Amino acid sequence: MTPNHIKTLYALNIVSLCAVFGLFFLYVRAPQQSLGIDQFGATSKMQPVRDVFVGNNADTPAARIQGPILQVIGSVLTVKDRATEQTYAVSINAGTKIERVGPQKNSAEYQKEMDAYYAQIKLLMQDPVKNKVELSSLVIPTPIQLTSDTPASLALGDVVEVIAASPITGESFTAVKIVIYPQATKY
Repeated sequence: MTPNHIKTLYALNIVSLCAVFGLFFLYVRAPQQSLGIDQFGATSKMQPVRDVFVGNNADTPAARIQGPILQVIGSVLTVKDRATEQTYAVSINAGTKIERVGPQKNSAEYQKEMDAYYAQIKLLMQDPVKNKVELSSLVIPTPIQLTSDTPASLALGDVVEVIAASPITGESFTAVKIVIYPQATKY
C-alpha cells in the first residue's frame, strides 16, 4: 500500500466515524415518540403523563423546618429554623406524630422494604393517571429506625424536624409530624 492509500483509508474512517456520531446525535436530540399497546393489541401514541408524582408529594421543603427547640410551653414549641434563622411557634395536637431517630436498619431489612416499595411503584405505574393519589402518597423507606415517642419527651435543646400539612407561610403552624434527632450536645 502506498502512503496515498493509507491517507485515503484514514480519511474514510474519520468521515464514517463523523457520520455515525452525527446520526447518534440526531437520534438523541430528536423528540422521542413512544408507542403503546392497548388491551386489544392495537398500537397507539401514549399521552405524556403530567402532574403525577411518586412518593412524598406533599413532603415539600416549604412544609418543614429543622432546628433546636428554644422553648416548650404546654403544647406549643418554639423552634428556630437552621436554614432561615426564623423562629416559629409550633402547636402539637392529638394528631401530631412524634418519632425519635434510632439506630440504622440492617441492610437485609432495608433492602426488603425497598423491594416492596419498587414493586408497589411498578404496580401503580401500570395506570399512573388513575393511581395518581396513591403514587404521590407512597413513603420512601428510610435506612434508619424511627420509634414512636410522646410529646412529654420533647425538651429544650432537642434538635427536631417539624413537618406541616402544607407549606409554612406564617410564624405559627400545627405540626403533623415531629422527628427528634440525637445530639451529642444540646443548644
